[in-house]
Amino acid sequence: MLIKSRLEKFLRKKTKKKITSETNLITENIIDSFGIIEIASFIEENLKLKCPLNKISTSNFNNISLIIKFLKKYNRSI
Repeated sequence: MLIKSRLEKFLRKKTKKKITSETNLITENIIDSFGIIEIASFIEENLKLKCPLNKISTSNFNNISLIIKFLKKYNRSI
């Protein structure tokens, strides 16, 4: 899946850590609240997908699988 691989690549580049779709980004302290906003910006600017800021939460952004599930709610093209 293109979205998954692009998010993994983005996060690996930002964190210098091995990131998989199930890596716990928040609970393992890989990203913080600013990191969530960086991911949301990346999604909107580079993937051209909607990422409603008022719907973002740590539970939606704890791993790539949850991020994709969140994006599917607001983007019919996925």
